[in-house]
Amino acid sequence: MNKRYVLILISMVFIGSVKAQFEPVLICSTNVSDATGPNNSHKIAMRHESNDTIHIVFHCNDSVKYVRSCNRGLTWETPRNVAKGIYPAIDIDQRGYRHVVYQVYDTINYTYEVYYYCLDIRSPPRNISETPGNSINPSLVVDQNNVVHIVWADATHGPYRIYYRNYDFVNLSDTFYVSQYGSNEAIHTRPAIGIYEPNDRIYVAWQCYDPLCYTHYWIHYRYRETTAWSDVDALESNWLALGSPSLDFCHGEDELSACWQDSSSGNMEAHFHGGNGGGYNTTGYSTAPVLSTIGTTWSYLFWQDNDYDIFYHFYYFMSGWSSSTFRQRFQIEEAMFYPNCTGCYCIWTQGDDYPYKVYFCDFGLPVGIKQKTGNDLDLRIEPNPSNGLVKFSYILNFGREVRISVYDIRGKKVKTITSNQQNPIENSLFWNGTDDLGRKVPSGIYLCNLKIGGKQTTKKIVINRN
Repeated sequence: MNKRYVLILISMVFIGSVKAQFEPVLICSTNVSDATGPNNSHKIAMRHESNDTIHIVFHCNDSVKYVRSCNRGLTWETPRNVAKGIYPAIDIDQRGYRHVVYQVYDTINYTYEVYYYCLDIRSPPRNISETPGNSINPSLVVDQNNVVHIVWADATHGPYRIYYRNYDFVNLSDTFYVSQYGSNEAIHTRPAIGIYEPNDRIYVAWQCYDPLCYTHYWIHYRYRETTAWSDVDALESNWLALGSPSLDFCHGEDELSACWQDSSSGNMEAHFHGGNGGGYNTTGYSTAPVLSTIGTTWSYLFWQDNDYDIFYHFYYFMSGWSSSTFRQRFQIEEAMFYPNCTGCYCIWTQGDDYPYKVYFCDFGLPVGIKQKTGNDLDLRIEPNPSNGLVKFSYILNFGREVRISVYDIRGKKVKTITSNQQNPIENSLFWNGTDDLGRKVPSGIYLCNLKIGGKQTTKKIVINRN
């Protein structure tokens, strides 16, 4: 079972045409239109699939705000101040500790510094950048050993460079110069960070503009494996503008997935790399792309367009790609800015003028199977969640073979159950929580696909062996 943002799927009902699980939910008001920006840092975090709590950070009134929902986004607590600062990022470690990084304005030196703070330990915020120059664009990720990895851009030594430190609650590492590539005039900004296969590599990606290089624009990356760093490499280079990279927050469960702005077509588009790819050309000017993906199973891609709409492009292995915009889907007339996502959860800033608003939406699994109607199949699953023994109930009103296929969340079939019952009454099949080899499946979320004749429907089942 995937250990990461699969956890957000536990409460989902499978629906067609990529309809949202809920309509947009208002979290709070804010005084800035970029409260949920920029796209290089993650504003949403969760920890365990059995936990209904969602954690969000954003900024308002020059302060970092923290807010949570304990029912998977249906309602939200009142936001509270974390510290003075802007552009925060958040992650949750194995213990459930909440880690936040953000930039703070130094009113003496008139520069920004990068600070780290743990919401669950009684210690003051810690200065991470510790330089006289301007330090901006912070981001962080926490590994399986609860070590916090932090990146940012700093202009102490001339044009901006990318730096890295890690912190294990005892020791703060030395500062490492990540962007060791290009001329002395190269400007390196917007670092994003994530953990990927193989071997839980810590990847850092960033944008670079080098006026002394023929290809001025780059999306660079390098990774840290154990304690050694790879050489700097490029995801893309071009003499036309590239920028604003973002990484999938997968915590080591998948290979590198990334996205960035790309104007090589002559128009700024959202470009996606890894996972299932995706994205498509628009007539507008596309910026601030973000993504979340699980291998070849599902992907969620969001970006902002220049008419202040947010586009989405979703993929699911059973149905392929679907796409639309927030304005079309939700009939929103106001401007929308800076989507930020984790799995199927997305937040954004909305409003034509002050006060702006922070919104949340759960988009569910992008399964292209129709919601049942009066003429479609009805599948009931009891109990759900289950500790292993499951009853599937359905109406069989024509004599056909009944087949129930159980998939894990990555799309791998784990069990096939068939029946040739012919009675035109309610019928049942049972599953004992094992795979086709008789092994108990682990706790997690599974997809149950019922097929009778040419009709089918899919619902989820949660196995909880705790």
